[in-house]
Amino acid sequence: MKKKFLAWLLCVAMAAVMLPATAWADSADPVMTLTTSQAIGSNIMLSLQAANAEDLAGVWIDLNANDVKDAGEDNVGLYKSYTIGSQTITIYGKVTVLESRSGSLTALDVTQNTALTKLDVYHNSLTTLDVSQNTALTILNVSDNQITALDVSGNIALQTLNCSNNAVAALDLSANTQITNLQCANCGLTGLNVSVQTSLTELNCRNNAITLLNLSANTALINLYCTNNALTSLTLPQSTAVKRVECEKNQLTALDVTHNTAMTVLNCAINELTALDISQNTALMQVKLYCNKIKGTAMTNIVSVLPATTKNYKLYVIDTVASPADGNVALESDVAVATGRGWKVMDWNNGYEQAYAGG
Repeated sequence: MKKKFLAWLLCVAMAAVMLPATAWADSADPVMTLTTSQAIGSNIMLSLQAANAEDLAGVWIDLNANDVKDAGEDNVGLYKSYTIGSQTITIYGKVTVLESRSGSLTALDVTQNTALTKLDVYHNSLTTLDVSQNTALTILNVSDNQITALDVSGNIALQTLNCSNNAVAALDLSANTQITNLQCANCGLTGLNVSVQTSLTELNCRNNAITLLNLSANTALINLYCTNNALTSLTLPQSTAVKRVECEKNQLTALDVTHNTAMTVLNCAINELTALDISQNTALMQVKLYCNKIKGTAMTNIVSVLPATTKNYKLYVIDTVASPADGNVALESDVAVATGRGWKVMDWNNGYEQAYAGG
């Protein structure tokens, strides 16, 4: 009997040695959980990075929700496609970068991975996202989701924030002094305070309902896109860093660009301007000012100070098919002055631009 028992133990031991090694989830590992509406058996694209090769070697993805590291689930890296065996996907390990674009994500829990420095979940179906524990984040892209509120008060290291195309009606950035690139277009914002973002270089807040925008503290600003808001006041920084200003389709009655002497592109069309001083903007290459109320001496003052060029820069002075009718008037004499300085004078013509001879 004893011999038979020993023989049985030997057989069990040998069988155990022959079985493939199986790794179970370690409760000490950082964890992130993704929920997708994609069908089981379909593919999802994920991009994962870690601080170093050793950390990356410890990262794996549970694709079938069995809490076991199956074959191929540790094949992680940049932009890899995975076949999912469950609509709940768990990522284990010290991940610093997670990108899941267009993955039909409906939920995402990253609260247990404090190592994240970049999170990019562009074009999903998220309605909420908690990043309160991810204090190391420097880049956050949640654009094209359905998020209604976003709290980034704890993410003081943020440098790039993109929350465009959501329903975030209010955005408190008072703690985020390091932001250099802010994209918050088409969110339903009625106000925006960026006074503490003194290193901000690009701001895109198009297609909101903002009425007042004061950028006087943003002296590093290069590009501004605030088209299609309800702006009655826009204060630009008194800085030579500004290269591009697009404030089309607002309600501005005045615009001071005299301190932005390096500006190359100015689009202030579809506003309520009656005059515009560009005498200090000697680097301009394109100006759009159609659909305002500029005429007479005010129009002559603009064309007479356009920087001389041989490169056919463009000045859009009117939209002859606009409804209601464009309030600008550029006479043939105004056009002659502009063309004499090397500029092409254009009729916007509802986007079908054409040369304009004056009226």
